[in-house]
Amino acid sequence: MIPRLSAWLALILAAGSLALVTTATAPAHASAPAHARADRDCSDFPNQAAAQAFYIANGGPASDPHRLDAEGDGVACETLPCPCSTSTGGGGGGGHQPPAAPAKTRVVKVLSGELVRVRKGKQRPYVVHLMGVKVPRDACRSRAAKRDLRSWVEPGMVVRVVDGRKSRKRDKQGHLYRYLVRVKGGYDVGGSQIATGFGQVDRKLRFAKKQRYLRAESRARAESRGYHGTC
Repeated sequence: MIPRLSAWLALILAAGSLALVTTATAPAHASAPAHARADRDCSDFPNQAAAQAFYIANGGPASDPHRLDAEGDGVACETLPCPCSTSTGGGGGGGHQPPAAPAKTRVVKVLSGELVRVRKGKQRPYVVHLMGVKVPRDACRSRAAKRDLRSWVEPGMVVRVVDGRKSRKRDKQGHLYRYLVRVKGGYDVGGSQIATGFGQVDRKLRFAKKQRYLRAESRARAESRGYHGTC
């Protein structure tokens, strides 16, 4: 009787030790999944290359949960300073390679006094609606604005496409509202059109430079510049 009782006690003690060992060695819970992390904005990154690396690591260009690629062209936060990268995360091995220089955006064609088709590198062209610029549809003013814009914004010219932040993203035709800056000379294309009298301010649109544009339009009208003096 006593030997059997001792055997039962030994089994109970052994089972308790196993439970303690199992509990002590159980793995900790994994950290929260990537999609549970806080939303990131371009301002959270020190440069464009860092934003591009994060964008690719989180699904870009197939997925952009943090909305870092406004144009949908596979390049995140293009307005941030370099170092820059257009890497899409493909390819393997090899040693460290410096970030690739970003592809330049060039004018393809001026479509009207407010619409310009551009292309970044070898990507598909898209149309930019000059931020805050509205050209009346009558023949005299629309032709004058288009003719003037074509005279100084030419095919092949390097430009920068800049997000307006406060504005809605697209016009009724689906074209992107963006500031267009001619790299040579640093001209704000939309602002220059208004200041020279070949464009008017879209008063229904909210954008950062609206008050500046309104003052420029007022001066152009007062001095009969551009089509204000001919149409």
